[in-house]
Amino acid sequence: MNFKPILKSLVPHLIAIAAIFAVSSAYFSPAFNGKSLRQDDVVKSIGGVRDKIEYRKYENKDVLWTNVRFSGMPDFLSATYKSSNKIKNFYNLPQKLGFPNEVGMLIWYMLGFYILLIAFRVNPWLALAGAIAFGLTSYNLIIIEAGHFKKVRTIAFIAPTLAGVLLTFRKKYLWGFVLTAFFLANQIAHDHVQMSYYLLLGLVCIGLVELYNHVKEKRYLDFGKAIGLLFLAALLAIGPNYSKLSNLYRYNKQSIRGKSELTVGKDHIKTKGGLDRDYINAWSSGRAETMMLFAPRVKGGASAYVKQDRNLLNKVDRPMRETVGNMNQYWGDQGGSGGPNTAGSVIFTLFIIGLFVIKGPIKQGILISVILFVFLSWGKYFSGFTDIFIDYVPLYNKFRTPVSILAVAVIFITFFAFLTVSKIIKNPGLLEQESKIKIGKKNLPLYLVGGLGFIAFLLLNIAFPHLLNRYINDQEMVLFDNYRQQAGDAQINAILASLESLRISVFRADFFRTLLFAAGTVLSFYLFKKHKIKKLALIGIIGVLALIDVWTIGQRYVNKDDFTRQNLMEQEYLLTDVDKQIFSREIQNTPGLEQKIEAAYQKFQPKTQAEKEDIQKYVIQKNTYYRVYDLTTSAFQDNRVSGSHRSIGGYSAAKLRRYQDLIENHIMKGNMQVLNMLNTKYIITQQGLQVNPGVMGPAWFVDSVVWANTPDEEIASLNDIDVTRQTVVNTKFKNTVGEFQSAVTSDSISLETYEPDYLKYQTNTKGNRLVIFSEIYYPDWTVTIDGKPTDYFESNYTLRAMMVPAGQHTIEFSFNPVYYSQANTLSMIFYYIIILMVLVLVGYSVYIEFTKANSEAEKA
Repeated sequence: MNFKPILKSLVPHLIAIAAIFAVSSAYFSPAFNGKSLRQDDVVKSIGGVRDKIEYRKYENKDVLWTNVRFSGMPDFLSATYKSSNKIKNFYNLPQKLGFPNEVGMLIWYMLGFYILLIAFRVNPWLALAGAIAFGLTSYNLIIIEAGHFKKVRTIAFIAPTLAGVLLTFRKKYLWGFVLTAFFLANQIAHDHVQMSYYLLLGLVCIGLVELYNHVKEKRYLDFGKAIGLLFLAALLAIGPNYSKLSNLYRYNKQSIRGKSELTVGKDHIKTKGGLDRDYINAWSSGRAETMMLFAPRVKGGASAYVKQDRNLLNKVDRPMRETVGNMNQYWGDQGGSGGPNTAGSVIFTLFIIGLFVIKGPIKQGILISVILFVFLSWGKYFSGFTDIFIDYVPLYNKFRTPVSILAVAVIFITFFAFLTVSKIIKNPGLLEQESKIKIGKKNLPLYLVGGLGFIAFLLLNIAFPHLLNRYINDQEMVLFDNYRQQAGDAQINAILASLESLRISVFRADFFRTLLFAAGTVLSFYLFKKHKIKKLALIGIIGVLALIDVWTIGQRYVNKDDFTRQNLMEQEYLLTDVDKQIFSREIQNTPGLEQKIEAAYQKFQPKTQAEKEDIQKYVIQKNTYYRVYDLTTSAFQDNRVSGSHRSIGGYSAAKLRRYQDLIENHIMKGNMQVLNMLNTKYIITQQGLQVNPGVMGPAWFVDSVVWANTPDEEIASLNDIDVTRQTVVNTKFKNTVGEFQSAVTSDSISLETYEPDYLKYQTNTKGNRLVIFSEIYYPDWTVTIDGKPTDYFESNYTLRAMMVPAGQHTIEFSFNPVYYSQANTLSMIFYYIIILMVLVLVGYSVYIEFTKANSEAEKA
């Protein structure tokens, strides 16, 4: 066989891949020196699953229940799913080759986008330029620095998935089918369903455009084939991830992403079976802020004090510097911003030009999708449109932070931008298309209408900065109005004028920067049209301009100075003085605990103070039982306490719905009865540690039941009952609650064994008793008495309860749902199918190339 033609065709791609590795390594070069980005979200999230990590590390065991946050909750998201984990190994290839984690993420951004462009026969050098430019767009960098790794990995696979879908509609059925199935499976495996859902919205738009064009051209069979193959590809992609998706689907029904059972209050923000409207729309982009797609500082960029930027502060009049220096650089409509989601000026200019010179369903589908994404990103600032999606579009009300949809918009915009360049290179006549607008006696070419029109728009806003933008947001106006009475109108107005002047200067400077790059982009096409430069020069100019554009923007938000050698994970969870006080009390009050800690040190041989503290936490939590409430932080948005203790707070974007109701209606209002029933032994206040004398412990007996007909009655009754003697139970459990008597002094119940997913109690009672556990109710726990299955039910709105017969008995709770293991088995079958399918396609493609090469050699 003649290998030379094949090897020759591979050379540009191999060079492009090497360049991608090199650029990624250069941008994040400190990572090779043992440094890492802060990745605050990763650091802060670890505390919420500390017990799961401990059991994997010290007992080589996986648990599906975590007890360190929100008094206990299932954790199906970070559970072990064999097939999904095997798929994830594909993403880890750069790390296995020795590249640091951050570099690997950049590599995959670029490789995924390179595949998309190559699938559409884009010149490899132009595809390389597009891949690098996309990989370095600001939002892609910002979410790496923030530690949004699930989102990073999902976004990396959106571009090649889009390639598969578009190829299928272009009748490239085999490659389209395999690319869609394989890369969609990878998307789903990396857990950020929201980004995949946003892609789906865009694909629906593309599908409708394709339907219209296929019907118009009477190509019904072609459309049917494409839709059928894409549907099958989606099923194959879901297959290896079925175990994960099915478990999350079950759980979400009972989380805050499911329907609330309460009917009292919040009627204006409730949705039909999803998150509350205000939670969904909490991070909505203001309409003017959408211009960040091409001008990143249209609203100032990222949240930071003005005084943190010396150049900015120097623009403020000296008398105002102290006051204005303490104001926010960001003045947009979101609560805060880590930085803009921008495509950059060059890419956006190419996109605009493409809308004028390119025709066909790809342009139509991309344009409609981008418009939809922009409208949805406005969230509460376009509430009429948003509410239609919240109320009527399936699953939309399960997701929050609408501004994040612009991440998918940037993928679509960047793809069409570089596809435009590719089409112009292949058909320079596109630059000859004339508009009806005349300059003198000549009609202006369409590409200039688009390019110069965009430049004119920028100039108009530079000249009239209040045309579409404002420079003091609503929250700031309220703040300043509150100070008017004590400071006086004159002083407040002077501060506002100085602040507005500074922000206008920022706005104008960024728009002027955008204008320069836009002009350079338009000029490069003009020179190509006039035959002053050739194809490779055009690719080089566009590539360099795009790289400088996105690189310099990205450096504002993520750069080498953000890397550190410090182990931020260890620092975040080192024991505080209060933590040590709690541990000291528990050691003092628990016989033999100190000896168990010393034995664990001998077994695991800690090398650092952090490792020693981790072992101490593990042993103490395994042999004691208490919960902590921290009033010195945002208790329900912070996992720090969970990193050392079992907490009644923590952070999760999908906590149990009933527990959230308990937080809002009782815990945050300081209902001590509720804190007592949750076994909240320690409360951390600004004055120090408080020990709660009324804590109920792991379990207790009650004398009577207060029946409630509705969830509203259940939660309201917690204001009136004495939880030491009474419990609230919904009438639906009446058949489960039998006859029982009040407890006597000799009755006892004790927690003998504790693990996150297994608890064993010993009881000794004179008669039938009703016992309440300070454990969160979830229907998939299995409970036995002396090894025989029995029933338990929900009490006090969130806790577990059950009937215990007279005498000495052993009660065991275990959490290992059957459906979890069954779904894992089914998913593994699909995993092998999809891997086999990819291998067959690669082998078939190589065979075809060899056949062509031999045929050409014989003819020669």
